[in-house]
Amino acid sequence: MRVAFVGAGQIGAPMSERLLAAGHELTVYARRAEVREHFARLGAAVTDSLLEAVDGAEAVHLALYSDEQLADVTVGEGGLAPALGPDTLLVSHTTGSPATIRRIADAGNGHVVDAPFSGGADDVLDGHLTVMLGGAADDVARARETVGTYADPMVEIGALGSALVVKLVNNALFAANIQLVAQAEQIANDLGVDTPTLARVIQESSGASYVMGLIAMMGSTATLVDAAGHYMRKDIDVVREVVDGLGVDLTELISPIAREAPKTQGATRRSVSRAGEGQAIEMAKGNALYLAAELLNKRITPIVGEVFAKSVDEYEELMRHAGEEFVYVLEGTLELHLDMYTPVRLEKGDSVYFDSEMGHAYIAVGDEPCHILSICAMTEGHLAEASALADSGHVSAIDAPARRSANG
Repeated sequence: MRVAFVGAGQIGAPMSERLLAAGHELTVYARRAEVREHFARLGAAVTDSLLEAVDGAEAVHLALYSDEQLADVTVGEGGLAPALGPDTLLVSHTTGSPATIRRIADAGNGHVVDAPFSGGADDVLDGHLTVMLGGAADDVARARETVGTYADPMVEIGALGSALVVKLVNNALFAANIQLVAQAEQIANDLGVDTPTLARVIQESSGASYVMGLIAMMGSTATLVDAAGHYMRKDIDVVREVVDGLGVDLTELISPIAREAPKTQGATRRSVSRAGEGQAIEMAKGNALYLAAELLNKRITPIVGEVFAKSVDEYEELMRHAGEEFVYVLEGTLELHLDMYTPVRLEKGDSVYFDSEMGHAYIAVGDEPCHILSICAMTEGHLAEASALADSGHVSAIDAPARRSANG
């Protein structure tokens, strides 16, 4: 089948690889040159034009981060929905509003399937991603031909938008379960029981749960929230939008995770990170070591990182986020680009403090990477939010941990 893929990021890339391996004739749309080069080497057709990507396609798969991105790519200015052929099937893996997916169907040929998923990149590569399918019976049957290259089980839910309803309810319950486990973790810690011991014992007892199993593997609620919190907050915003129109109050269920995870320690917290310790993250163009990652509700996020990028042209957009940032150069030469200032070069021992709502990017000058200490004063979700944005090419090297995270 001739398939076009839009959104070849941390989940979309392995999906595309599975489609290619199954023998489908694949065209990958990507704005970043390195993504196009990767798939060209694998034998896919590549393009940086949406309309060129979908031209002649029998199926178009979308794996975009947010409802806003999905709407922009499909029904925004120059969107692909009106350009689809009369029988082209559009399959959306994006978790968003059922109203958005219906609007896309109305703007195009009507052949649309909402296909939200539960799992991560490893599940995709193993061919065992859980995918929910919503849409007309004939459209769902066609979607199974391509989605089945990386999904098992595929669960048919009902009419268009119904799969998204199930996915959003699932994520709301997942968030509520994290809140419950975090409270249990806090009680145990306050009474002298460490989190790994708590998780190990409870998973062998009647209080066992999927979330506690994740805590047993990851070490703390803080680590889990860093890995998946940005997805939950994004999806909970959609849940709120949907249920507000129904007069349903989900405050007690989802408000805590939407704001922030509860503290797991009191006002006398301390975290010691020995040399090389921390949460190591592989980035798109560098590496980062997040320190004190086990602590929630920190007012600052300390990061030791390497910057590999050699030109600001490597980034489609400058990074910007709420808060302030301090950067100290440990080794090498750093060139800092801010959208309100001319670029400045910083040598070993130099530092800079700036409002990080300004667009910014880090560049390593010379043949070697630049090593920096970055202190971000911002919301607690920095690590995970930056991870998610990395694949869209919207962040700078040190701000963009590019890893494959689970999506509840």
